[in-house]
Amino acid sequence: ALGGAVFWQFLDPTKTWTVFTAVLIVACPCALALATPFTVASAMRVFGKNNFYLKNTDVVEKISLIDTMVFDKTGTLTSTDKKQVDFIGTLSSTDKALIHGLTKDSTHPLSKLVSQSLHDSNNDTIEFSVFEEISGKGLVGEFNGTSVQIGSDKFTGIENTSSTKASCVFVLINDQAKGYFEIKTSYRNGLRELIQKLGVKFRLAILSGDNETEEKTLNTFFPNSSGMYFNQSPDDKLKVIRHMQDEGHRVLMLGDGLNDAGALMQSDIGIAVTEDTSHFSPASDAILEANALTKMGEFLSLGKTAKGIIIGSFLLSFIYNAGGITLALFGQLTPLVAAILMPLSSITIVIFTTTMVRIVANKLKLN
Repeated sequence: ALGGAVFWQFLDPTKTWTVFTAVLIVACPCALALATPFTVASAMRVFGKNNFYLKNTDVVEKISLIDTMVFDKTGTLTSTDKKQVDFIGTLSSTDKALIHGLTKDSTHPLSKLVSQSLHDSNNDTIEFSVFEEISGKGLVGEFNGTSVQIGSDKFTGIENTSSTKASCVFVLINDQAKGYFEIKTSYRNGLRELIQKLGVKFRLAILSGDNETEEKTLNTFFPNSSGMYFNQSPDDKLKVIRHMQDEGHRVLMLGDGLNDAGALMQSDIGIAVTEDTSHFSPASDAILEANALTKMGEFLSLGKTAKGIIIGSFLLSFIYNAGGITLALFGQLTPLVAAILMPLSSITIVIFTTTMVRIVANKLKLN
């Protein structure tokens, strides 16, 4: 603007202030400033309609950088509403009420299944004076002098005599072994198709606190190149994620929340998969309703496309500014016309970004 004013001051002083003012107005970067927030907000609106809730807009921009996806098994790959729960041992009605009281507020998928299986035997008046949920191990509580401990065999000290491939939750009441719940695994519908789709674009891995009994089954879902880590404590999971990042990978992890909190926080993007969106991990960057897991490929595609839409918006803004400034410098643009073009350029960018996101979402069937 200053250069144009000096030029016209010598050539035609009557245009000096017209050129100076027109250049300043037409060069206002409103369109550039609007491109990213409107693109990202439109993408987040589409995600929300499909039960995928992001903590902030930065997550959308990070999606385009992801090259590795890591899955927890229990509660993420496995369905919590299609499993069969059987108790091996003997429980009195009081025992059942105690177990239900201890598990009913837990966010762990296995705890919720145990609680649901005892729903008819529940006693909502039971409120434990001592309650602790130990990540990766189990639950501990005390009610009227009665101690209750529920969790893995190592945590409770009960020998695992199960001969099945089911997940087991062991029960210890007043230091007396009562038996264990066998929870048979059922993988989510559409999982095979999802993994095949993601395996083409991403490096995949599994981090599970369970043993290797499901490895053979998981091999039928995942590519041979997938890393599978079993018997992983929460700290182990975090270290695996950190090691992947040290190797230069950008990692997205999907987990059930509490047991995976450290790994979710360490990941470049941590997504908590849950049957109930009111139960979520503050360590996560996003919450995904379990029934929307099969759309994960589409969500990532939209996130990556959003970056392209932002670049396209920048290009449109650049063309507008280059053309407008050129006309203004040549004295062909009055301040009034420049003042009309400036908001028009902003409106154009808003329409372009929202329309393109909607078109891509419809193409991906995220409508």
